[in-house]
Amino acid sequence: MLEVQKLEQELEEKQASGETHVKSIQHRSEESLAHLKAFFEAEKEKQEQRLREEREKAQKKVEEYQEEIEAKMRDEFIEKDEELEMLRQNFQELEQRHNQHLT
Repeated sequence: MLEVQKLEQELEEKQASGETHVKSIQHRSEESLAHLKAFFEAEKEKQEQRLREEREKAQKKVEEYQEEIEAKMRDEFIEKDEELEMLRQNFQELEQRHNQHLT
């Protein structure tokens, strides 16, 4: 009978030890998971911040290009208006000469 009690006690101790070991492993796993989640969240935030910065940078470039194109268009319109005005003046001068030759 003593032998059975001794074996039962050893079994209980091993079960208790096994449970303690399992709980320890589970605790470490939960800690590792928490660290991974924290790392993931930090990396996610970094990437989102980088994405926001890249979007802002791209938007700024688009606005700069748009301003540049608008400035070029204004310059070209002014140039064409000046050319048109010169052509009108030349036409008027030619018309006046022509009319003078006719009279």
